[in-house]
Amino acid sequence: MKDRFEAIANPSCRFDIWDNESGEPVVHRGRLLSFATTETAERIAGFLNETAAAGDAEPAPEVPDQAPARTRRATKRHYSGSGSVMTEPSDFAGTGKS
Repeated sequence: MKDRFEAIANPSCRFDIWDNESGEPVVHRGRLLSFATTETAERIAGFLNETAAAGDAEPAPEVPDQAPARTRRATKRHYSGSGSVMTEPSDFAGTGKS
């Protein structure tokens, strides 16, 4: 019986993991499983085949990448003369201003 996953050479001289069941390259978390050496690709394919043999080979549902929300550092605004100046909270350290 042929293994479900195998390492195949691609035109870029890298080695992709191929899923013989779906007939497509393996994508994990939105990234193609591609490796620089055949040894690494064969090791990963072997791991995936062992996992498939254990019955845990159902692919996880594709989840879109969700970058963590960026948070801004809190800033304080103080006024001096003709305009406002944004300063970092550390500028107020030890001055008693808040």
